[in-house]
Amino acid sequence: MNEVESLFWVAHYEATIDRKICIPDLIPQFEVKGGDWLDKVIYRLDFFSPAKKCAIEVDGLAYHNGMRSFVADRHRQRALEMEGIRVLRFAAVEVTNNAQYCYEYAAQWAENV
Repeated sequence: MNEVESLFWVAHYEATIDRKICIPDLIPQFEVKGGDWLDKVIYRLDFFSPAKKCAIEVDGLAYHNGMRSFVADRHRQRALEMEGIRVLRFAAVEVTNNAQYCYEYAAQWAENV
């Protein structure tokens, strides 16, 4: 887990302790198979809720810049959706600036999927 993902995870932990809205079964760095029928690959999700079958991704510029990574992200997104996994994305700067808000937003989103 990188530094920004750790901020999100701490916000999850604090919300759980404070009994605020939370995603009780959230798992960091969860591996899932995805892809089309010809090309199944393992994807590592930043955070995953098995009960809700939803993922939360924190996208930093270091890995999400340029056409190649843009296209790869779209391919990955489609592969996950083919597996029935909904994905919510945050820019790393959003989490850095206000991890608690991002986590609470994600928890509300997960409650509604």
